[in-house]
Amino acid sequence: MRLNMYDRNRLAFEGKLEFIQLGYHVKVRSVTIGNLICPSGEIVAGDPSWVPLLNPKPFSRRVEPGCYPVDLAIAKFTSERITDEVIACARIRMSESLSHTLINADPAGYNIDSGTGSFMDAVAVATLRDMTESQRDRYWDQLRAARATMNRHGYSWASSEVDSGTGANVIVFTSGIGDGWGQCSYGCTAEGQLTEIVSDFGNLYSDEDLAAERRRKRWLWWKFW
Repeated sequence: MRLNMYDRNRLAFEGKLEFIQLGYHVKVRSVTIGNLICPSGEIVAGDPSWVPLLNPKPFSRRVEPGCYPVDLAIAKFTSERITDEVIACARIRMSESLSHTLINADPAGYNIDSGTGSFMDAVAVATLRDMTESQRDRYWDQLRAARATMNRHGYSWASSEVDSGTGANVIVFTSGIGDGWGQCSYGCTAEGQLTEIVSDFGNLYSDEDLAAERRRKRWLWWKFW
């Protein structure tokens, strides 16, 4: 059965998503990797190597300053010869309430060319921007060392404080199978309350999804031919 984006992400973070993709059996589990410290409540997502340089705008939905758990949905791909795992999605949880729907976030996502995504508060972004190049290099070395201790079968994550005054930190994680696009969505209750911000790396599609997309493209070709 094909799933919409909301049901797919919900089942992924509940650890209940399984499907077949190109001959692989895929099973998804969820882990909580720590808390994002948000002194300002303005959250930024992006490729961490570019965030201090591009200064991307925070999400339009501001949250109350505080600490918010970060979860990863880890997809395990298994065939007769190969077993591999990737981080398929990451999310920040603002509430224990269940999301009723997922809608496009603003910004809607970010480009990835270092194979890594991240979450951070606007205070962390400003701190990184104010660092000298050598200070920033030392910080990235510290973060890479932290990631090395959390390396699991080719994927990894880390959290590191960047501003001692506020405790603002940067949480980084490998992005799916590498470079590409991190699609961002807001999870909301039926009343519109923000419950989560999700960064999806586009790995949770089944053979049924691929077949449906091929049929859609053939239909469009015949319609406009």
